[in-house]
Amino acid sequence: MTSKVSVFFALSLAGGMAAFAPVHTAAAQGSFAGTWTVTELTRPDWIEPTSPEPNTPLKIGDQVTFEENAIRAIDPYGCENPKYESKTVSPLALFDGGIGNEAKAASVALAFGLSNNAPTLRVDCENYSYEYHEGRKGLVMHFDNMVYTFKRAAAAR
Repeated sequence: MTSKVSVFFALSLAGGMAAFAPVHTAAAQGSFAGTWTVTELTRPDWIEPTSPEPNTPLKIGDQVTFEENAIRAIDPYGCENPKYESKTVSPLALFDGGIGNEAKAASVALAFGLSNNAPTLRVDCENYSYEYHEGRKGLVMHFDNMVYTFKRAAAAR
């Protein structure tokens, strides 16, 4: 009986510990894995008109690649050893809740092709965190007073 209890306890403990493992695998990236190209830049209308321009904006044609152990992009958008978290967010939670008004948030979500429960990849790097939202137009990310839209890059032949 003792050995059955010990085996049960060990298996329970191992399963419980797995729940605390960091979300850091390629599987955590899901449909986000791979290379994405910036196709649109939008200065959001919900920020103050006097807000500063982005310090280091991405440009149309720039790429971001989500790999298991790195994000490849221009600084400050790339990093080594990112932690990935897959989740869904409502329109009001888009862009870290920065829109603030439910009707406006729903309108913004619609304009960017995002659903009411947008699939989202949260990326935690050493010096920053971003959220990439997936919708009909591709990926959408807000950072430093700019909204970027990405399309999946064509596979190399």
